[in-house]
Amino acid sequence: MHIFLVFRGYLAGPFDGVKDFNDWFSSLPQSQLPDSLKFWDLYRDYLPDSGAIKLTHGDLHRENIIISSEGPPHVLAAIDWAHTGWYPEYWDYCKALYTAHYESE
Repeated sequence: MHIFLVFRGYLAGPFDGVKDFNDWFSSLPQSQLPDSLKFWDLYRDYLPDSGAIKLTHGDLHRENIIISSEGPPHVLAAIDWAHTGWYPEYWDYCKALYTAHYESE
């Protein structure tokens, strides 16, 4: 399965697999630098190149999860699917860490 992504108004991909997607993603912060200033992204090694491509929500945080108000709490729905897509299976976990604010409840 190929991964496509709309990033800053441009279509990125297709990526033939998780490794190609990770290579592209880790290059983003340096994409505007001349080649002479580019360096190896130290965090790239933490992105797993194996694994499945899954349908992901893409924006999971507490404002997008509706919880029951009575009885034992349980998830009723996940809303705001604007960022949904086919991404590496780790994507929702990492994106949720990025969008979570430590000072919130």
